[in-house]
Amino acid sequence: MKAVENFSDRLDRAIIWQCEQLHEGLPLLAKSLGASHVSQQLPSVPAKANQQMIGHWLTHAATQLGVEIQHTRTTYQKLKQMLHHSTPLLVTLTGATPTFLLLLRCKRGVLYALGHDQNIHKLPLQKLIKLLSAPLEQPWLSMIDHMLAPLDVSESHRRQIKQEVLHRQLENVPIQGCYMLRLLPGDRLWPQLRQTHIPIQVALFGIATAIALILMLASWMVIGRDVFLQSGFHGHLDLWILLLLTSIPFQILAIHLKNNLSLDIGYLLRRRVLDGILQLEPDEIRHQGSGNFLVRVMNIEFLEGQGLSTVFSVFTALLQLFLACYILTLGVATETLPLLLIVFIAVFLFFGFLRYKHMKAWILHSRRMGFDLTENMVGHRTRLAQQHPEHLHDDEDQLLARYVKLSEQMDHNESLVRHICGRRGWLLLSLASLFLIFTTPHPDVVQLAISIGGILLAAMALEQIGQALYPVIAACIVWEQFRYIDRSSQHYLQSIAQSPPRFMQSAELERRSRAYPLMELHGVTYTCYERTLLNNCDLHIKAGQRLLLEGASGGGKSTLAALLAALKQPHQGQIHLLGMTVNQWGVQHWRKHVVVAPQFHENHVINETFAFNVLMGKNWPPTQEELQEAEQICRELCLGDLLDSMPAGMQQVVGESGWRLSHGERSRMFIARSLLQKPRLMILDESFAALDPETLARTLQCVLQRSNTLLVIAHP
Repeated sequence: MKAVENFSDRLDRAIIWQCEQLHEGLPLLAKSLGASHVSQQLPSVPAKANQQMIGHWLTHAATQLGVEIQHTRTTYQKLKQMLHHSTPLLVTLTGATPTFLLLLRCKRGVLYALGHDQNIHKLPLQKLIKLLSAPLEQPWLSMIDHMLAPLDVSESHRRQIKQEVLHRQLENVPIQGCYMLRLLPGDRLWPQLRQTHIPIQVALFGIATAIALILMLASWMVIGRDVFLQSGFHGHLDLWILLLLTSIPFQILAIHLKNNLSLDIGYLLRRRVLDGILQLEPDEIRHQGSGNFLVRVMNIEFLEGQGLSTVFSVFTALLQLFLACYILTLGVATETLPLLLIVFIAVFLFFGFLRYKHMKAWILHSRRMGFDLTENMVGHRTRLAQQHPEHLHDDEDQLLARYVKLSEQMDHNESLVRHICGRRGWLLLSLASLFLIFTTPHPDVVQLAISIGGILLAAMALEQIGQALYPVIAACIVWEQFRYIDRSSQHYLQSIAQSPPRFMQSAELERRSRAYPLMELHGVTYTCYERTLLNNCDLHIKAGQRLLLEGASGGGKSTLAALLAALKQPHQGQIHLLGMTVNQWGVQHWRKHVVVAPQFHENHVINETFAFNVLMGKNWPPTQEELQEAEQICRELCLGDLLDSMPAGMQQVVGESGWRLSHGERSRMFIARSLLQKPRLMILDESFAALDPETLARTLQCVLQRSNTLLVIAHP
């Protein structure tokens, strides 16, 4: 990009992007993030596109560019804060036709906007705030001017009155049309670190820590020089106090930077962990168990908190060791003591590696115990009812015995590292090496004092490393678990890079709906645990059909539903939706058109409001119209009595710790959740099994009236 130009009226037109220019500007905005561009050949925005079509295009473009575009909802009061902290940003300007601003960053009240002339332009923050607030303020300004016209009020007071009234009346009025760009959580870590300025903070932390240590050593030098040269404190006491006072701000700065770094790095790690878990295949989560992933997430919290803090402590201790080694070269035994320190550190690292192996076995076993505890808590009722009482705790006893044995090994290794290879061992060995120096007739007192100071500094650093050794080793072990989860995000990005989804306009979708069947399966085969559930399956579903699929348990009905909804991928064969595969659609867009209500044991009621549970497939928070539609559908599904009985109605919290729902009520809530998404194909997997005949008839009537194409799975 070219040099930055000052903002003026003649550049206003240069920073305003039209709809048909967005496919050229959005890749440049993503490039400023450092995204690994999957594809820069974006389709153009449809002519005369409305906000819904633009939002659909932006979602598709973000997928191809390997970034995340989040529709940022803000209010009149928080508009300035959002513009200041949410860049890079795509801002929609209202008018006869939508136009856009591409904002790169905000610094000191100035926004840096990307122009379609490939330049970066300065835009005053207040000017953009007035521009975005004008449609909301204009009706109120006219009313206020009309009210103040007959009054004798000074111009300054008029401005104050206007600001106060606008602030009171428009404080919580929403402002939409802003889209924030972020890197995908699973993208390369370095650009994300650079975006949050972590490398700069790390450098500042290292500089502040080094300066604080140097000032501390300088204060020692001042005191030592006056003591050993017997010159008193004449003229140097003020210098000593000045050095100590000067080191305090750097120490405070280092602590402040360490806390900020822990928060920023922890935020990035948390995003990557959550994204990695959500990108895992459902079968993999089921195979490993939910308790396994719960314990892993809890371990990540350790890495985010104590682990990161101790890493910075180790960094400080390493600086102290480096300075101690340098100080030892200035004292007596300039060749022996530095070499002895290096050898001692090597021995310390060797036993530290042994401790790492013991701790890894201990932590993995602790994770196994946490996993088993979680699974046993979920199935506690079943165990009490069906497991023999004498064998209820057999597995726990074996796990505890193994845990005790591993703990004894780890404690023995810890004593060895902390007491023999740590501070005490170093002091004993280094002071013994100075024994000959003490016995000489005329030792150099100054050099001897310098050597003792270096020995004590090294001992202090070794003690700090010894205390931080457990959290650091635990963080390394947790990092290995984190990398396993993080690979699922990398796999998702690679799949997009290999086959980026297409963008289709409404006209093309309508053409395809007339030219192709809604759903086609050609030679689909699916095998699970060496058991073939579907073998060379062919199926054609036309739009508007109502289909019933019956079969015995274990016959592959639910597997077929999962394949149709792209929850599973076939091992052989092809599945087409309107003539295109899931790779051409993209998984997210495919699942907008094909929605499945899984079986009861695979569906879930979130511990949230009833409205959230039925509208979780829509944008959140919902509009008033969406809430009214949701309530109407629920009443058509015979859930009216339930809504009337709940004190808060649609806003009543339901779930494990909220309002309890029966089996049939949950099933109908799952049906309402699917209907509200208005898919092209809706699949109900045994959703009517828990309903009585009268409720079944009314529920089925609602489903038939409101669904486009329906596939019902049931037992004969």
